[in-house]
Amino acid sequence: MIITKIQGGLGNQLFQYATGRALSIRNKSELKLDLSFFENPEYQKVYRLDKFNLPFTVAKDSEFNHLKNVSKIPFHFRILKRLGIKVFPYYKKSNLLEDEILTLSESKNLSNRDYYLEGWFSNPNYFNEIRGIILKEFNADQLLSPENIVLQKEVLNSNSVAVHIRRKDYLANHYFTTLPKEYYIKSIEQLVNEINSPTFYFFSDDISWVKEQFKNIQKVRFVACNSNSETAWNTIGDISDLMLMRTCKHQIIANSTFSWWAGWLNENPSKLVLFPAIWYNDVKAQKKFETNSFMPTEWIKIQFTK
Repeated sequence: MIITKIQGGLGNQLFQYATGRALSIRNKSELKLDLSFFENPEYQKVYRLDKFNLPFTVAKDSEFNHLKNVSKIPFHFRILKRLGIKVFPYYKKSNLLEDEILTLSESKNLSNRDYYLEGWFSNPNYFNEIRGIILKEFNADQLLSPENIVLQKEVLNSNSVAVHIRRKDYLANHYFTTLPKEYYIKSIEQLVNEINSPTFYFFSDDISWVKEQFKNIQKVRFVACNSNSETAWNTIGDISDLMLMRTCKHQIIANSTFSWWAGWLNENPSKLVLFPAIWYNDVKAQKKFETNSFMPTEWIKIQFTK
């Protein structure tokens, strides 16, 4: 049995599910999800995996508590520490963190073992081998409204480029970079030179600001039907945006796992996906991003000044 802890927003949830799904297939075992993160009323509205048709069951506490790391260190480990023998950190072998997933995937001794997965798992190498399965399971076109269905057909019949701009929460959260207009203008200019007559479809949590800033772009559409307060959380506005973004022929993504998924789920074999060279304001996080980026190698990095 594979039990994966699900936490964070939609993009994070998709990474965590995909990693657990891949490992459960390799292990030929059942996939269950630990959804305890969403028991907090503050986070209940953020849970999104129930909107997709995914083959999992919800794990009970009794099924995973014994698999997780515990704060109380076993007695014999405490004795070893007093003797000066380094034994920390103490991890149960059943509690897997991110850097252990690929090693485990290559092991031939997976059968008949229960594992508890805990992490963000922002790395397509964890699940690339089941891409075909993920493409099908992360399709929620059945949720699209009549208005979105019309828009999706328009996207399919044009040289469409999804442009995702994430602003509101990043303005208050200095861990992530709030991308400047320069990044988007450079990306748009590059695609204008490489694609025949592109149409740019803007998606954002701050669509009013976006309309004002990019109103002079030729062949532009601002997708506002899914981002107002009545649709963004209370229904499935974010998932509708993701389905439309993935349908576009190309993507200009933000420093967001949400728009990362739009690029990865895009099935156009000739797609161009542009991403920002600067992802974080945090120096340590940015350095890790630069040395161990989770961007597919064929995606295009765009440099800019903060």
